Amino acid sequence: MSSSAASFGLAKGIPPQFRKGAHLSSTRPLDRWPLKLPTLQCEETLYSWCATYHRRSMGVSALATSQALFGSKYAALRHDFPSHVAQFETATEGAFGNARQVALRHTLLGYFLPFSSRDFAEDILTRVTSGAVPDLKMRLGIPASGIRGYHPLKFCKRCVAQDVEKFGWAIWRIPHQPPSTLVCSRHQRPLVLTWNTASPVHRRSWLLPDEPATDHRAEVKVGGKRADNLLQRMAAISAHAQTLAPGAWRHARLVAVYRHWAKLHGALSPGGSVRHGAIFETLLSDFRIVQSAFQGLAFGACTLDLAAILANTTRWGSTSAHPLKHIALLAAMFESAEDAIRAVEADGNPSTDEPRLEERQDRTDVELSRRDQFVHLVRGGATIRSAATSVGVTTTTGVRWAHINSLHFPSRAKHLRTGQLEAIRNELRAGVERKIVAARNEVSLTTIHRLLSAEHELRDQWANARHAMARAANRTAWLNLLRKHPGASAKTLRKLPSNGWAWLYRHDKSWLSSSLPTLWERPDDSAES
Repeated sequence: MSSSAASFGLAKGIPPQFRKGAHLSSTRPLDRWPLKLPTLQCEETLYSWCATYHRRSMGVSALATSQALFGSKYAALRHDFPSHVAQFETATEGAFGNARQVALRHTLLGYFLPFSSRDFAEDILTRVTSGAVPDLKMRLGIPASGIRGYHPLKFCKRCVAQDVEKFGWAIWRIPHQPPSTLVCSRHQRPLVLTWNTASPVHRRSWLLPDEPATDHRAEVKVGGKRADNLLQRMAAISAHAQTLAPGAWRHARLVAVYRHWAKLHGALSPGGSVRHGAIFETLLSDFRIVQSAFQGLAFGACTLDLAAILANTTRWGSTSAHPLKHIALLAAMFESAEDAIRAVEADGNPSTDEPRLEERQDRTDVELSRRDQFVHLVRGGATIRSAATSVGVTTTTGVRWAHINSLHFPSRAKHLRTGQLEAIRNELRAGVERKIVAARNEVSLTTIHRLLSAEHELRDQWANARHAMARAANRTAWLNLLRKHPGASAKTLRKLPSNGWAWLYRHDKSWLSSSLPTLWERPDDSAES
């Protein structure tokens, strides 16, 4: 028996299921032989453990190992988000805790769920333990966040050397994997990114940190001591977030922190509005360093827009933002990770998505005071516009207050000239672009939008006309392409510019199919599509 097999407790030799050419059973596979499972280290990812198990138990097929552990061919090869975790708990007889603990502490779910609501987090955990969630990244809001959805695996060279010395092999560590972590907090050095260009359903092996360097591996570039300090703060905050319960750092709690910080730095108005411009100017210098670090990544680069992040993260009613955005903001606001964590977890932070009662009352008092001043000015002869400007509100708000208080004022609403409205309708029925209609008739684009919103029949006529124009244009483009490239394959034609394929495939597929019957009927067409 080899020393590696002996170290894993294969007391009676290699199990028959692991011999060459054998197939693993998908139902309770690990209770059929006296096998001592490798230890799942406290900071090890589930993906890493599966790789170690496969390698040390001399498994032949990665898909067979995944099937045996999860009841799914590809679950073990997904390095960021889990699926079928309850089956893994059954297969390992709960040796590493229950499915919920494994999902939270050994996958990236433990990084994302503390920033969501408790109900949402519980729903996600229920789904990933009982089966697969194909739209998990969509549910977490990753595509809409502007942060890339593929998470390259990361490792620290010194951590790998220590793991090889301690365990005999290297492991992927969960504190290194969050999208907001680019440096190793333990050794104060940049991480190495490793990625796989194939999707999980096309992989047949695991990526390992101690493999020889390839073209798909690059070390993070840290631009100086100041950048290193900021990235170390982000790494420490990320590591702490992974230890939290689902919903612990939900949106409302973080909004309260940002608003309190804004108040301390003179960036909160008396009415309770956040002055984004003031925060932007204060944080811009540090945030540019963070931006540069993430833009310079060899893979998974992303652009962090401070103005957009502030707009999304400082409002009570806005949706949750990507954890990377929150962590970057906290790192820029506070001098240390400990200060940031202390601020978020301080007692007294609100636990709802609304301002505290005292703050709501203060804002109401301010608004009433402004409204009283506005009413007094209008009754004294001031115009709506000048009164609104004097109390610091928009003219639209002034008009609303005037209606509420039954103040009479001359309406200055613009009216369309005789025949102008019908001319606008005719152009819209013909499918003319809205901006062009507005320019030709010397009206605002808002007027066109309101007209389409008010007249549903006209809106449908305009949409149908636009669809017909797009269909004709794309059909013409496709036919011209066929004439210029006779005999070309569908794959070749689809790569040519201005081909119209995407629009026709989505909206006019039957015509597209009939226009090129020889290519559509080829038996190997599925490989190209």
